[in-house]
Amino acid sequence: MHTSQTEYNSARLTYSAQNKVHDIGLELFRTTDGLQLFLVIHGQPVPVDKDHPSEVNVHLITKERDLTGLAVRYGGGQRFKVSPELQEEILASLKGEHQITIELPGYRSMISGEGFSRYLENLQSTPFFQNPLRSPI
Repeated sequence: MHTSQTEYNSARLTYSAQNKVHDIGLELFRTTDGLQLFLVIHGQPVPVDKDHPSEVNVHLITKERDLTGLAVRYGGGQRFKVSPELQEEILASLKGEHQITIELPGYRSMISGEGFSRYLENLQSTPFFQNPLRSPI
């Protein structure tokens, strides 16, 4: 989306969950600050960890690595911004057209990288567009 204030320009790529109850979806946002990757669930919120109420453990399995990292929990407990390390690993695997497995407490998804590099290239190269439904206010 293109706005009159460039810091609010953005574009989004969504990999929707196949099973809205049990799977994890991906949302990749491009802003003037770069790319940000979010994990999204549509079922029950992930339980809060008493020691880290604003974070959740993410387990990532790729062709080459098996790692665990943290993601920041957003309000409602159904949206999580992954750490830069996890984002780099997820994007590298998907760009290589490899399948990844992502786990959150109570959720597990296998996500195919087939075609991902083309979609990511489109996201990164497409200019921000002017919203034709912009409010005159």
